[in-house]
Amino acid sequence: MTTPFALFDELRDLYLRYLDSPFALRYPELSEERRALLDRDGRIYRHPLIEPVTQYLRTDNFENVISPLLAGSVSAERLSEIVEFVSLGLFSSDWRMFVHQQQVLQACLLDGHDVVVTTGTGSGKTECFLLPIVIALLLESATWAAPGPRDPKWDWWNPRETAAGRRWPPVVGQRAHEARPSAMRAMILYPMNALVEDQLGRLRASLDSAAARQWLNDNRSGNRFYFGRYTGWTPVAGQPHAASKLRKLRDQLQQMEEDAQVVEGTDAERFFTRLDGAEMYSRWDMQDTPPDILITNYSMLNIMLMRDIEATAFASTEAWLRANPDNTFYLIVDELHSYRGTPGTEVAYLLRVFLDRIGLAPDSDQLRIISSSASLEESEAGRQYLEHFFARAAGRFRVIAGEVETPTPGAIERVREHIGAFRDLGIGLRAEADDGHAAVISNFLEAIGVEVAPEVPPARALGTALDHAAAVDALRVACASEDGRARPRLAPGLAHALFGDVAEADATAALEGVVSGLATARDEDGNALTQLRVHLFFRNLQGLWVCTNPNCTEVTRDVPAPCGRIYERPTFTCPCGSRVLELLYCEACGEIFFGGFRRDTANPNEWFLSPDHPSLETTADQAAFLRDYDSFAVYWPAPAGVAPASARWVVDGVRREWLRATLTPYTGIAALGGNNGYLFTLEICTVAPHQTLKAHGEPTPHVALVVMQTGAGHRSDLPFAHNAPAFKRLLKYWSTVCCAT
Repeated sequence: MTTPFALFDELRDLYLRYLDSPFALRYPELSEERRALLDRDGRIYRHPLIEPVTQYLRTDNFENVISPLLAGSVSAERLSEIVEFVSLGLFSSDWRMFVHQQQVLQACLLDGHDVVVTTGTGSGKTECFLLPIVIALLLESATWAAPGPRDPKWDWWNPRETAAGRRWPPVVGQRAHEARPSAMRAMILYPMNALVEDQLGRLRASLDSAAARQWLNDNRSGNRFYFGRYTGWTPVAGQPHAASKLRKLRDQLQQMEEDAQVVEGTDAERFFTRLDGAEMYSRWDMQDTPPDILITNYSMLNIMLMRDIEATAFASTEAWLRANPDNTFYLIVDELHSYRGTPGTEVAYLLRVFLDRIGLAPDSDQLRIISSSASLEESEAGRQYLEHFFARAAGRFRVIAGEVETPTPGAIERVREHIGAFRDLGIGLRAEADDGHAAVISNFLEAIGVEVAPEVPPARALGTALDHAAAVDALRVACASEDGRARPRLAPGLAHALFGDVAEADATAALEGVVSGLATARDEDGNALTQLRVHLFFRNLQGLWVCTNPNCTEVTRDVPAPCGRIYERPTFTCPCGSRVLELLYCEACGEIFFGGFRRDTANPNEWFLSPDHPSLETTADQAAFLRDYDSFAVYWPAPAGVAPASARWVVDGVRREWLRATLTPYTGIAALGGNNGYLFTLEICTVAPHQTLKAHGEPTPHVALVVMQTGAGHRSDLPFAHNAPAFKRLLKYWSTVCCAT
């Protein structure tokens, strides 16, 4: 089984093997030192972060929650329809709702309050705002006129075969066959497109599944609840029906249709747009007939409010609101805590402009706001923020934080009693394939003293055993913050919190047993015992640095190497007293080189070398891109008797050369001459001052005389245009090295 910890080990080993292969070094012990240096927490990876999702109190299933709430305001028939439709995608009939979801429905549907939900991730915040919107759509749609027949050429982006050949049919609006009024009933505002894409999958499953379509055919005369993403990713920008844009839209819709057909009937279909359903697929259609639920971000909303092409969408929404005072517009603002400071002020004014465009005053009773926030608190400061942001009386808002389940007392002690059993469970689940879990689980049950009927499936039996050992509550207690919510913890610290002062290997293996066991176990309904996240972090290697002293006292090697200790970050001086420079290597042969930023000395043939850029205003990220020849030197600490295969060569018309040089480790000075290494050199370019060449007797100010001075003392005067590629190449250093022999 690929447990979370096994996956981490596989990724870590893969990364380290990757560094050992294309980035191989000529000296095996140096490669081993590099692996040992990097194979530590905080270097190129972090230990897994374990996060049990905060458990909130649950209430009853949706039917038993909604029935008493709406019994006095809607008919039994409508109430039954709401329960039926919601059970098709949003909630299964036996799903127990969270208490805070019930509180949101109470506040929105009965009390007329705006709501801010501050529960944690994975607590059903999406349903908190989707349920009121869907209920409002179900009630309103009972009065909608039936749509007419769809145009046979509704898929106008596909060409038709005729007697005269292939012809493109005229463009047909996605909702041209409808008779009911189109308007935005809700707008969901996200701070980034990634959240928009995630929300689309949920809407497809809830409003546009095969079951939802059939229900709407049977109960709403074939009407649909339309939703649409209106962002920079929505095809296609520009003036409607321009010839070039029309071709582009055809191509994109054809591709979207093909993609949807490929994944049809699979679990992946929720990630693709079906063009024959309720999801609106082009900007042009949404401009003419806006969807019931528009999903966008504040940047696109700002653009929409400044243009005329979206005016129809706002006007039709305003007309819908004026047609019936009972019509309510839902404004959903996700991640409210991200709108702070100047950007938050801009979004606040943007919302004021938007509400004005659809004919709503900020204090209108036809407006209902539902928002989510990870940090807003029920306090005077929190309410003042809401009032200022939405320009709406603070008394209208209800902040719902959710009610956290209280863990079982003594849960950690109960888990700690079975450290050996959990250790063996973790080892067994990692070693055995899925078909071998039964024996591993049976041994675990026996070790902790739990008996189950033989016919109980292994995953269910494991769930019973983990309940008995209070594994879920133990994790929650070990990861709990002061407010009772779960926070992620690194695996070593969490293992110590659960199993105390035992050997680190035993504690880690036992923690793997707890985590992998919870990933395998199931309850009576076939669900996981708890939601659990394991975060794995890897980062790119930013570089390595090395002591330049081959006799460094900080490292011992059986086979000598021309350098000392390796460092994972820039360090000016090694504890042995020698200069540390960047470790470079040849991709072909693995030979190592020292790289350093150079500073001039009184001697024109020697330089101080440093691992840091000499300009204090240059950040570390910028320094990596400022390695031109004038500022960065490459020194080759060639072993005795080793010389370049070619000491001098030409690339792009520029002569490059390895010159004999000496690097003094204790001062970091590289000087031409000597015999303990080589310094990489280019033809050094200087522009002769106050010299202007003449072409046909006339001055040419854009041409300069370039004096080429090589390390060997040769000189040549060449004219170059200032912007000529050859001139630029001369002033740039590109790392071209020659393999040693």
